[in-house]
Amino acid sequence: MRGWELELGRLHNSLDNEARNVLSVAKEEALLLGHNHIATEQILLGLIAEPISDQGFKKSGMTVEVVSVSYQGKTYSPKTLLQGAGTGIAHKVFQNFGITLDAARREVETIIGHGWDMVTEEPPFTPGTWQILRAAKKLALQNDPSERWAGYIGTEHLLLALIRETPDTSNAQDVAQKVMANLGLDLKVLEQHVLPLEAEARALLGLRWIGHAIVASAWDEAKNLGHDAIDAEHFLISVLKCTPPLLNSLKEKGVTLEAICAEVERQLGVGSRTTEEDLRFTPRAKRLLELARQEAVAVKYCFVGPWDIFLALLDATAGLGAAVVEVVGVNPTDWRNELYAKRAKVVGRRSEPH
Repeated sequence: MRGWELELGRLHNSLDNEARNVLSVAKEEALLLGHNHIATEQILLGLIAEPISDQGFKKSGMTVEVVSVSYQGKTYSPKTLLQGAGTGIAHKVFQNFGITLDAARREVETIIGHGWDMVTEEPPFTPGTWQILRAAKKLALQNDPSERWAGYIGTEHLLLALIRETPDTSNAQDVAQKVMANLGLDLKVLEQHVLPLEAEARALLGLRWIGHAIVASAWDEAKNLGHDAIDAEHFLISVLKCTPPLLNSLKEKGVTLEAICAEVERQLGVGSRTTEEDLRFTPRAKRLLELARQEAVAVKYCFVGPWDIFLALLDATAGLGAAVVEVVGVNPTDWRNELYAKRAKVVGRRSEPH
């Protein structure tokens, strides 16, 4: 197997579902325009395009693993809580700016023309595209160089790379940037719209299976209380509801889940929100998920799970959930130290999701 094929295989495993989608759409766009390569302008079209279905992946020879969880009759994925089901961050940003695939495709064809090649094999990436993909990987890893998490490269990293990178070997990337400029986009303004969403997505990195259910449950807790956003206290309730060993540990201290819920309601109050629009994370909730990720990394776990989230909640120095626990009569620091000892027995091997 050639070196670039090995790199492509490793890269594919590092992409999240939406980023894999982008490469699949980019291939279709190259074929549609009669081009025998995938250049960065095709990557741009893939970022702008509406997501394709699983059938689209199969048609283009790619596979997709949908990482999601069913909870109380609804299906969630982490990014669903950020920008809506089935769409990557880059697609949502372009949508907010009113950029359509048809308009971008016309600009691409105006600049580079329509090819007449009969492409019968897999169109390869140009050097400029490889540069973008490697830059996207570097951006994704800047906060966690361990490459521990699968699917850590998202569409937000591909878009940031397109905005920031200067081509080494060709003017191919200049085409993508020129297309964006011709569509009326200021690259600096575009970048500032992407960065907050990239930070939110990073906070969710590493969640899997039960971790997803906890996020979904926290979403429901916030919604049921009429709140505008998901806060750390919503996670406190959801972790206890989804994790029997932690709930049993609470009961051993003579405290009920109802007492926790009542204290959360007292501290946060009841809101008046009734719409079905997506809720966003507060800065405290984002901080919680980042601390939970650090808890998992510290003990070499492969995924962020409920124990990591709960230990982060009990960290008195972070001020994320310890106040609620203290009010109901439990010392958060003592409980945290106790749970550290219990976690290894309950969770099992470090390589397993928990």
